[in-house]
Amino acid sequence: MKKLMLIMVFFAAMLFATLPVMAGGVPGVDEKTIKIGMLTDFSGPGRHPGHECYMGVKMWVDQVNMKGGINGRKIKLFYGDHGWDPSRGMAEARRLVAQHDIFGLVGTCASSVNKVLMPFLKKEKLPNIGPMSVSRFLWDPPKKYTFAILTDTNRVFQVLVEYIVQDLKVKNPAIGIIYQDDAWGKDGLRGLKTAAKRHGITLVAEESYKRGSVDFATQMLNCKRAGAKYIFHPGFSAAMAGIMQEAAKINYSPKFLGETGCMTFSMLKVAGALAKDQIFGYPCAVDGVEVSGIKKLKQISNKYRPKLDSKFKSGDKLDPNYIIGYGAGLVFGEGLKRAGRDITREKFIKALESLKDWEMGGIFGPVTYGPDDRDGSGWTMVYKADPENMRFVPVTGFRKPAQ
Repeated sequence: MKKLMLIMVFFAAMLFATLPVMAGGVPGVDEKTIKIGMLTDFSGPGRHPGHECYMGVKMWVDQVNMKGGINGRKIKLFYGDHGWDPSRGMAEARRLVAQHDIFGLVGTCASSVNKVLMPFLKKEKLPNIGPMSVSRFLWDPPKKYTFAILTDTNRVFQVLVEYIVQDLKVKNPAIGIIYQDDAWGKDGLRGLKTAAKRHGITLVAEESYKRGSVDFATQMLNCKRAGAKYIFHPGFSAAMAGIMQEAAKINYSPKFLGETGCMTFSMLKVAGALAKDQIFGYPCAVDGVEVSGIKKLKQISNKYRPKLDSKFKSGDKLDPNYIIGYGAGLVFGEGLKRAGRDITREKFIKALESLKDWEMGGIFGPVTYGPDDRDGSGWTMVYKADPENMRFVPVTGFRKPAQ
């Protein structure tokens, strides 16, 4: 009898060894569910884009689960509110791993939070997909566990300079910059200097401010004295609106150019007519762009988002940050699909690395990753602001800066 028991234990062990890694073997994965996390801002200076990006991810999760999940598993989303504070972001990441044993992160908001997370991601082998960050350090050099989707501010500003010079045919434009004094703002400054050097343009004004500032009087006066006709701004939309208002107070009417953080409906509401025809570079298509991905998202949002978000009513315009969050979810989902039922984090990473010119209905430009490529997109679309109709009108298709 004892010998029979030993034989049965041996064969049971052999059978278990041949089974695919499933529940208990992969963090956040069991037979029916994959748990993922999102670090966003619900209480700090980025609470508006943070909320919208979260709702975009939540809409993706809702749509996936309505269709039965991915490879037989539904998605469960947990979030942490970091208030745009890196130390809180680190604490929330640890909590999501310890408390919920998440498989990976999606749409992590804020460059400063993403930066402080890098050693933690490597230690925990935690995938971080589609961070809501426009800083170059995410992918240069490549980090194994981070897959970027947004074009960094550096290249967005290069595209905008080329638009001024090549499309608007402005010769020797007098350009200046007012930037948030952090990694985000300095990345934009580098991009502007790169483009200025390429086109033989002089940067006539270079002004900075601390995150959260509301007084831009000195910076705007200095730009006016320097004769800047085109003012670039990498930073939050509230600051962009404040800068426009400060310029109006001193009868100064330069052309303003912004990027991902600036291009929001809240900026249009606050700045009003001052935002008319101001120029923005954005990494994805927005509400009103005639592509299949946006049309589909518009339809499902009108039908289902009011059930998820009491602030949203059917027919409301889709905030650009909401679209970014949804796009990040699509990338995460494609990685899950390609990794298959017997998923591991390593298989998931390999699956994402297989994306080559992958399309998502025109929401983003073609997405490509590889073993040494975490850039993802790198595309920028140029828009003009139309505050009267609360919209951003595309004036170009997807572009990349000249090399």
